[in-house]
Amino acid sequence: MKRGTRVRIEVVSLAVSLWMLVAVNEECFRAAMFNVFDTFAGGRISSPLTRDVLKLTAANLLWLLFHFIQRPFDPLQYGWYMLWLAVSGMILSYVLLRGGLGAAVALHFIINVSS
Repeated sequence: MKRGTRVRIEVVSLAVSLWMLVAVNEECFRAAMFNVFDTFAGGRISSPLTRDVLKLTAANLLWLLFHFIQRPFDPLQYGWYMLWLAVSGMILSYVLLRGGLGAAVALHFIINVSS
């Protein structure tokens, strides 16, 4: 194998590994926010549907905040990105809630690789 080909394979492997690490990290953060919500507010809400909707909303708001701690909050520049994060975050939260952490990480990884 040529050196250039080996280097390209190593770079692609590194990028894929980083995307997987980001997916695991962010979905574990979301799962932790689910647990925090259940600890502080979950027992007070009797309706399972209301509890799940509030849990998903709270986890997503904190996940969005997590993203904008890392970059400047400029709605004019990041407006479409914020919308994309909100929609994909609700989908990922639903998958985490119904399918579990593995399914959410797999979907997050697919989103990262395809975007």
